[in-house]
Amino acid sequence: MLLAAPSHTGRLHSVASRAIRRDVELLDSADMMSIRSGFAEVATRRRASRSSSLLEQLSRASSSPRDGSPSSGSEAREEDLRRALDTAIGSLRALGSLYEQREMRWVEEKHRLDEDKDKVQLLLKQVLGVGVVGNLVDAAL
Repeated sequence: MLLAAPSHTGRLHSVASRAIRRDVELLDSADMMSIRSGFAEVATRRRASRSSSLLEQLSRASSSPRDGSPSSGSEAREEDLRRALDTAIGSLRALGSLYEQREMRWVEEKHRLDEDKDKVQLLLKQVLGVGVVGNLVDAAL
């Protein structure tokens, strides 16, 4: 039995082996239901922990008790802010990398579409003749 809870949706997914699917009593048993409900609970907790924002995490970190001295509080806060800034910069770099990858895929796809268009035009020229193809291409655009 494989259970999954993708981060992009609230649905839970499960894949059962052929042996489990064939045994209807096992598939609908209380044990299977407890496995599914336990996994649903874990997935819900994980989703809730992921949904807390960076600001909430900073707020919790800054409100946690320190050793009481004023200098350690400001140093700890400064360290928290530094970590938050590093996290934000890392996130921006990751987003930049994703954007570059997406742009590269788009350029490749555009290049493939242009090649396909050229191939179709060549085929039409070979089949229908040069004069007809020019009129068809102009009409299509």
